[in-house]
Amino acid sequence: MLHKVEPQYSAEARAARIQGNVVLQITVTEQGGATNLRIISPLGYGLDEKATEAIAQWQFRPASKDGHPVPSRATLELRFRLLGYRMDEAFERRRTEFNVAQRSLFRAGTPAFEQSVKTIVDLAKQKFPAALYQVGMWETRGQNIPQNTAAGLAKIRAAADKKYAPALYQVAARAIEDATGDDASLEKMRQAAVLGSREAQYFLGDRFERGDGVEESADRARNYFKLCGAKGTRGASTEWRASYSMQPAARITNMNRPSHGSNWLPRTGIGRPAGFSSGREQISIRIRRRQSSPASSRANSNNR
Repeated sequence: MLHKVEPQYSAEARAARIQGNVVLQITVTEQGGATNLRIISPLGYGLDEKATEAIAQWQFRPASKDGHPVPSRATLELRFRLLGYRMDEAFERRRTEFNVAQRSLFRAGTPAFEQSVKTIVDLAKQKFPAALYQVGMWETRGQNIPQNTAAGLAKIRAAADKKYAPALYQVAARAIEDATGDDASLEKMRQAAVLGSREAQYFLGDRFERGDGVEESADRARNYFKLCGAKGTRGASTEWRASYSMQPAARITNMNRPSHGSNWLPRTGIGRPAGFSSGREQISIRIRRRQSSPASSRANSNNR
């Protein structure tokens, strides 16, 4: 790296004591600039924007082939830490691995897809909430792995017990739909809504608007619909969405785990991490680069 600008902690993240990793993929041009920045494991609270703002100004030494500079792809991991506050590094590693694995699930039949499925299944065995939920959904549908409805539902319930919002919604919705729901099911739905499940927010908004199973309340319905329409919930953007590539922010203060997980990549940076420290914050960087020919680089760009 020839020139780097120090990423800054956002005021929002500092005030909320947010720590964690932001992982990005970039293209390093023949001139050494960074283009095509894509966040593959976000953190929220303004830290994603701070990371991209800084990296856009960095200057790299270009890769070369046959003595000529060529474009290359690189994965960058920026670790945002607040000095004086501990955090669960193992949980953050799993969060990052999960998020990054999501990015290859759209490439069915490729080695990257198979590796991503394996990573998520392994994370489920480690009881990581988002992976438990995703593997549980796969098992109930027979998607990507053999169908086993009972085992899948058990994993979804285990994720709900860990307060994972999509799982809470699924458990509550199934109970209510099967007419076996009670006040406890409605409470799970409320918890899912508070923790950021848009499905739960819409469900409750609709129920309060119609007075279906709850006391009719236009005000409550309006509040839930507002939550549902917001771009993010409680600082967490929507990477726990549909396939649940988890992007909720990792709020970790004095070893309190985040209420959600996020999208995830194995930290396999090459070389020694560079670092910045402002006295209150510390930001370190890991870089992994893969060289590509100009032709393949153009092909990748056209496929994005």
